[in-house]
Amino acid sequence: HKNINRQKQSSEILRKCAISLAFMMQQNNIRATSKNEMLGFLVKSLSDHYEKDLLEKCLNELIDPCNLLFFDRLTESYSFGHFRFQEHLATLELKSNRGIDITELTKFDWWRGTLGLYAQDTEFSHLFEDIYNSQGNLFKAQETLEFMINNAPKTKQNGLFYLFNKYKESDYLDDILIDSSDHYSSY
Repeated sequence: HKNINRQKQSSEILRKCAISLAFMMQQNNIRATSKNEMLGFLVKSLSDHYEKDLLEKCLNELIDPCNLLFFDRLTESYSFGHFRFQEHLATLELKSNRGIDITELTKFDWWRGTLGLYAQDTEFSHLFEDIYNSQGNLFKAQETLEFMINNAPKTKQNGLFYLFNKYKESDYLDDILIDSSDHYSSY
């Protein structure tokens, strides 16, 4: 409104840095860390496209003037303030980066909130098949998948639960077949 630019870096690169940083923090199961470790995360994920000096300037701008990262004097670490915001930013990386194996993330409680946000506006029914193929069943991912279905749009929940239950039935039938084949092999 006043045509005052407080930041020197473009909004696009600052957004990319924030998303990448949040995803890396999620990947490392941390809510807060040192500024040096944050810079290391940015360099690790974005150095193919940006120089370290630029990433350091972006990190500083995410702290001030953007106020996206907050310093906690008690722990002497930086965070996104509210963990849900970190999860939201990590979700944006999940949506844009097809190289991330979401099937692996469904096994971990740490990712449940992020995947719940992902489910709100992303088609994920393919995950049932992907998880079934990679893990042999849905057992380890069951809680997360149920959480994702409950966070999906109301209009899609019935269909997702139907599909989910069919895969769970397959799990049950596979268990019966495996048990019966073991039973016969003992004769």
